[in-house]
Amino acid sequence: MQYLQAVISEAMRLYPPVSVNWTMCQSDDVLHDGTLIKKGMFVVFSAYYIGRMESIWVKDCLEFKLERWLDGEGAFRNESPYRYPVFHA
Repeated sequence: MQYLQAVISEAMRLYPPVSVNWTMCQSDDVLHDGTLIKKGMFVVFSAYYIGRMESIWVKDCLEFKLERWLDGEGAFRNESPYRYPVFHA
């Protein structure tokens, strides 16, 4: 089942079921990079794009590689829900 979980995770990284998500800010907020988000503004992010970012998934980001999800022993290892936002953490 470890291998199956890795296959599903890698497939969902490249082809997320909800590729773009948006939300409206309920109160003024500041993102971790210092960006000010005012109440009523929309914030949009693309899980499709994040799953293909070289800065996150390294140079082979467009390749289907199960090794991203399996440790040296072949056991499945989870990623941070913020690095892997397919479930929109």
